[in-house]
Amino acid sequence: EGESGYRASAAEYIAALEVLDREIAACIDRVPDADRKLVTSHDSLGPFADRYGIEFVGAAIPALTTQAQPSAGETAELVELIESEDVRAVFPEAGVSASLEEAIADETGAAIGGELWADALGPEGSSGATYVEAMRSNATEIASGMSGGEVSCSG
Repeated sequence: EGESGYRASAAEYIAALEVLDREIAACIDRVPDADRKLVTSHDSLGPFADRYGIEFVGAAIPALTTQAQPSAGETAELVELIESEDVRAVFPEAGVSASLEEAIADETGAAIGGELWADALGPEGSSGATYVEAMRSNATEIASGMSGGEVSCSG
């Protein structure tokens, strides 16, 4: 009985996602290709990187969960990779301690990028309260961090 309403809502949401996809692509396209390198807390943003032509260089925690712990060797390898790839920023996940990412950034000279929404949405009123808001926020933070603050997704 509610089918027409559900179909209308689905079509409206799909249209909003298509607009979001174009917005993110246009924003990331403003980042020079050589700077499109992503290091995050963990690799759950790999599909985002693939979609928008970003090279996923590595993760502070080389697992899909923030509950895992990296070994000293894995961290040292990531530090070397960040330095050799000239990665400009390391992005922590929102809501998770950024101490490992901060240590890696200090070691490599990379900046700490803005927090990214990866595994969960944020509380109401946050930049990650909905999927659309979270993806828009991620694009903004990633573009700014990868470009050293030179690229903004707004305007």
